Amino acid sequence: MNIVRVPATSANLGPGYDTLGLALNLWLSVEWRAYPRTVVEVRGEGSELLPHDTTNMVYHILDDTFRDLTGRALPYGYLSIDSEIPVARGLGSSAAAVVAAVRLAYALADTELSAEQCLARAAAIEKHMDNVAAAIVGGATLVFTESGRPCYRRFDPPPFPIVLAIPDYLVSTDMARKILPPMVSRQDAVFNAQRVGLWIYALSQHAWDVLHFAGQDRLHQDARSALLPGFHHALEAATACGAALVALSGSGSTVLAMAPSGREQAIGAAMRGAFAQNRIDARIVTTTASPTGALDRSPVSC
Repeated sequence: MNIVRVPATSANLGPGYDTLGLALNLWLSVEWRAYPRTVVEVRGEGSELLPHDTTNMVYHILDDTFRDLTGRALPYGYLSIDSEIPVARGLGSSAAAVVAAVRLAYALADTELSAEQCLARAAAIEKHMDNVAAAIVGGATLVFTESGRPCYRRFDPPPFPIVLAIPDYLVSTDMARKILPPMVSRQDAVFNAQRVGLWIYALSQHAWDVLHFAGQDRLHQDARSALLPGFHHALEAATACGAALVALSGSGSTVLAMAPSGREQAIGAAMRGAFAQNRIDARIVTTTASPTGALDRSPVSC
């Protein structure tokens, strides 16, 4: 039996479009054990939306990666997928699935896997390496490309409790990308460059007093608000309630707020009330950033 675990992630974090990521303490667990036939079982978040057979993305990527590594077909087995990560809510569910499949394939092939190898392979599949990097190494990550090669730098995450307001509607990442304007003004580009710089300053110096400014954005959140009823109201409500930072998680629909200790319930209630004013039900999940990612723990073999 082999078990791998991969954290949820939040990308962008305000200004860092396709650049910043953060691992969260919500987990995808994928288990493989020998079995006389192939079975795929899906439990937890999104189980009603995802295939329970070999068309499941985790199985498909696991099979392809194992074949690539060994030249052999994946043997029969029982694949169990159990997730705490909401699907299509901007919390990295697809990135976690890709990383889990790659990690498990290397374990089954008895092959070492570095963070750099995992990032290159998973980013080629997922296409959004901001989520992927944070899922692999945990903490907060900055991603960039050098000569076409995906690269990352990892930072210790902010220490705040994290409040997630998860509305009861889905958002397509493809649609959330298509809605963005093809060009932005120089002023807005400079604004976001300043804010990403503040993010890195805050992470490297633990200067949490600048997070409120570091989370501001002019590149994608306003454009995407057309797909996100209640988003701006939730952002304003959390800010007014004292959140250290509020941002759209990935392409949405989840809104993420970093809460000073003791303010979690009030901030969660404020965001839920803001969505309710727009006739949208939102569940509140309070968690923390995860300092560990998929490669911080060896697959459990027994």
